[in-house]
Amino acid sequence: MRIAVLILGLILGGLMFMHTAMLGSLAGAAAGAGATQAEAMAWSGFAGVIMALIWLVAVALVFPVPIVSVVLFVFAGIIGFAASANFPDIAIWAVVSLALAVFSFFAWIGKRKNDRVDRQRDAMLQQALAGRSLAH
Repeated sequence: MRIAVLILGLILGGLMFMHTAMLGSLAGAAAGAGATQAEAMAWSGFAGVIMALIWLVAVALVFPVPIVSVVLFVFAGIIGFAASANFPDIAIWAVVSLALAVFSFFAWIGKRKNDRVDRQRDAMLQQALAGRSLAH
């Protein structure tokens, strides 16, 4: 699951970055002409770029600490929903962010289970080695 979050997060994060950065730059150019709506869209585009950067950090942390990725993806989703009034497309990215948060949550559960199994295996190996050294 963590590999899926990593791949999807990187690919979709790159697409989101290009989409929102292009919107932000085009709307910023229009805002220079005095359009109030364009200025609001430029700020929404900036929020999308911030979301993409948060995604980048969340994707980087999905292997070592997936629960932090959950929190970051949820935070990016909140930013997306907050900025969706002026730029409705960013709400789609916010939903994708929340979906990645759910995937990261399941990855966290899987990692905890694997870590528990590894600890049990290591404890059994240590006991077996300790018993073997006493027998010799």
